[in-house]
Amino acid sequence: MNDLNVDNKKLIDAMKMMRENPTEIVKNEFLEQVFAANFIVPATITPEPVDGKILEDSKISFFFLQNKEKKNYILTFSAPEQYLFWKEHRRDTSKKITVLNYGYDQLAKIVMDYPTLFGGFLIDPNGYNFAIENDLIRDIDKAKNPEVAVEPVRILPKEGMGLEPADPKGLEPLLEAISKYLDTENSVRAAYLMKTVRRGDTLPTLIVVVDFVGGRMKYLFDGIATVARGTVDNCESLGLMPASDKIAGHAIENVEPFYKKKK
Repeated sequence: MNDLNVDNKKLIDAMKMMRENPTEIVKNEFLEQVFAANFIVPATITPEPVDGKILEDSKISFFFLQNKEKKNYILTFSAPEQYLFWKEHRRDTSKKITVLNYGYDQLAKIVMDYPTLFGGFLIDPNGYNFAIENDLIRDIDKAKNPEVAVEPVRILPKEGMGLEPADPKGLEPLLEAISKYLDTENSVRAAYLMKTVRRGDTLPTLIVVVDFVGGRMKYLFDGIATVARGTVDNCESLGLMPASDKIAGHAIENVEPFYKKKK
């Protein structure tokens, strides 16, 4: 904590190459250096740390920039001079800054834990200004954990199979994680746990059917996928469908939802 003595020379070189010649090889090297970097991350901590130690139950708030799409990006820095330039020129000087040192995994976890708050993290906003988007973080996580696939898909069940209710036993962590997320989304009315057998498969696939109003399906499904990933280790995959889908809408008739918005 409060350590500005970081060495991210290889990352800085990789960012320079990305600006000059962003080939696939250069992009891969850039990501490797992002994974290996030790970032300077400014934050405000309440109550303030004592003797350099963060107290239990402290509230940590990160500095961020918001883009035109209203997405917030956590500010991170690759070198002391980048951080000090930002600190000197920031508008709000009333907040006391604590410097944290985070690696990629820590930053990715924060972004994935708060998908409605953060769109990713930003490296050197006054320098090379590289954004690590939450979509990229999800893709990286999926590549690291290929046994788990959580994705919005259009299910094409085998003829006569259709969708049917799934047994929630053993899936409590998954359903709890999804329910907590759906509590934060006013457009969602209910969610149902179903299953089907996709064409070419022999084992059933779990399907979460979401009943919502409005046109934010991708946004909702991205949020569900983020909170669900890591809780479905015993499943080959998890499909997501809107209740407006003809097959899904018919299948959930007379089915008790695992989540229902409280009035």
